Amino acid sequence: TAVGTLLGALAGREAGRRLTENDGSRAATAERQALARNESISWNNPDSGTRGTIDPQRTYTNSSGQLCRDYSHTIFVDGRAEQATGTACRQSDGNWRLVS
Repeated sequence: TAVGTLLGALAGREAGRRLTENDGSRAATAERQALARNESISWNNPDSGTRGTIDPQRTYTNSSGQLCRDYSHTIFVDGRAEQATGTACRQSDGNWRLVS
């Protein structure tokens, strides 16, 4: 579920379609950490050579009172970089969910 909710910013893009399950798991874990800590987090999968960096941008409270963060996720698959942006908001259970 976490992979589907956070990595949605990469879904449909070439890099997102080429992620292995292990890549996706590592990327989703890094996204959760970056959003929770509000700091840049890098990840890599030595088995596939895929890597990425998540950079939180702006933090704000939305009209529903949720803490939200805009972020960018740059991913390198087969040496090519692709960047996606998204916004995630913290849910009442403490988890972050992609909202755009």
